[in-house]
Amino acid sequence: MAASDFVETSGVHYRYRALGLTLMAEFPCPGFWPASPDDASRAVAITFGPVPEALDRPLIRRPLTEIGAGNRCLHRVPGIARYLVDGHSRIVIDPHPETALERILTFLRGTPLAFACHLWNLIPLNTACIAVDGRAVLLGSGPAYGKSTMTAALAQRGHTLMADAMCALDTTDPAAPLIWPSFPDVSLWPDSLAALDMEPPPTAAPGPGGRFRIDATPWFDPAPKPPSGLAVIRKAFGATTPSRSASSLGRLQKFETVANLVCLLDIARTLPGNPSRLDAIARLSSLLTITEFRFPPNLDHVPAQADLLAAAARQGGEQACPPRSAT
Repeated sequence: MAASDFVETSGVHYRYRALGLTLMAEFPCPGFWPASPDDASRAVAITFGPVPEALDRPLIRRPLTEIGAGNRCLHRVPGIARYLVDGHSRIVIDPHPETALERILTFLRGTPLAFACHLWNLIPLNTACIAVDGRAVLLGSGPAYGKSTMTAALAQRGHTLMADAMCALDTTDPAAPLIWPSFPDVSLWPDSLAALDMEPPPTAAPGPGGRFRIDATPWFDPAPKPPSGLAVIRKAFGATTPSRSASSLGRLQKFETVANLVCLLDIARTLPGNPSRLDAIARLSSLLTITEFRFPPNLDHVPAQADLLAAAARQGGEQACPPRSAT
């Protein structure tokens, strides 16, 4: 199904919930979580329409992204589409002719929605997220480090999926920050699917990098959760057994670790509210129990590593919420 099938559509027909935003689209968005008909909190309208090739006198210019006055962000993906975030409440998509809708939505999930989050005072985090005992555990790593594989393994073992690639920090109530989920799916390479005894969708073609997007609706919960921990996943070269080592980090190191996970942080510094954004990152870093995990090269060890990660998350959650003394 190509985007050109929907270009002539007008008016809001579909509502979705992701990253603490209500996405009101003129076209169906497969893989997005439906919102209730009356939900209009932090509403962002998504439409098809003309988008300029470049912004006039941009404040920031990158090869694919430009930031202009009036909280505008132009993001270009050659051969796919141009995306214009036009203030906090509108995203316009100008698709390449006959581009598949799924491909357009894949790139909408990245820079455009991350920028929209910043405009709504939500902080997008480039992490996966799993809820363990009702508290959000972030999984951060470099590309191709096993983050999605670990996320799927944890979900298989009964923990709740919140995000595979990006979630959002909400500090509307500074005393009770929340992590908002994103989308009910997870992207896995064929070897990860085999290790987890999963099958690729029978009619689906692999996406960017050869990964398959797997519907994870049975594992997903769209409700926000309080944060508990951060598992930083590293490569374990030559390791034969899974291992875990707790990070002993000072306050500044914890802040830097969390700040490095924020999507478009350098761009966000040009937006209003940067001091409060940095305060929110500092508060989150002070709340999280940060643990380092070594992802084993042998995928047979992933289930055992997932158990270790969940156990560390439970311990961190107990530290974050100590039991109240009897009165």
